[in-house]
Amino acid sequence: MKRLLNLFLLLLIFISFTGCQAYEPISPHGYYSFLIKAKEFLAFCVYIANTDHPYWGQIFSRLYYAYFTLARMVHIGKTGQYEQEKHTTIWQQNKKEVRKKYGETLKHLRTYYDYDYASNIESKEELKKNLSFILNNRKAFNQLINDTKEQIEKFYKHEKDKKEWSIKCNKEIESIIQAQNNLEKALEKQIKQ
Repeated sequence: MKRLLNLFLLLLIFISFTGCQAYEPISPHGYYSFLIKAKEFLAFCVYIANTDHPYWGQIFSRLYYAYFTLARMVHIGKTGQYEQEKHTTIWQQNKKEVRKKYGETLKHLRTYYDYDYASNIESKEELKKNLSFILNNRKAFNQLINDTKEQIEKFYKHEKDKKEWSIKCNKEIESIIQAQNNLEKALEKQIKQ
């Protein structure tokens, strides 16, 4: 009886801890898909910014997630971990300026436009100031892009087809940079109005 009880307890412990295992490492395709996701978020921002009556909240929200997706790639490249929930954990692996500008200030703007915007009256000057934030932080964007490129090289260095992955990823990075340029042009036009 005691042996059966011990076996039952051992089985119970084993079953209890199987749900506590670490995340699976991300696949090469999954890592690459983050670039596609970031590009799509940026493309949506460009689309919204070029409409007659843009809903600015969508731009701040989607732009935050575009940058956050790139920050996630940096985090994965540096730690080997696919953190799925804690934004602050992901931003910690990024350079201080990127973390401060995007992980804090842009996140604050995203939160404001997602949750508080409808209950407040925003002046045109305040909106222009918030839009200018995007334009005035090109240095942080370039740092984020450079860090992402560096981590891409590290992530794929052990893949047998690392050159093909590098080419594919660099093509997407160029598309992201172009989308950022297009967004900045659209915002400059909106600010001048």
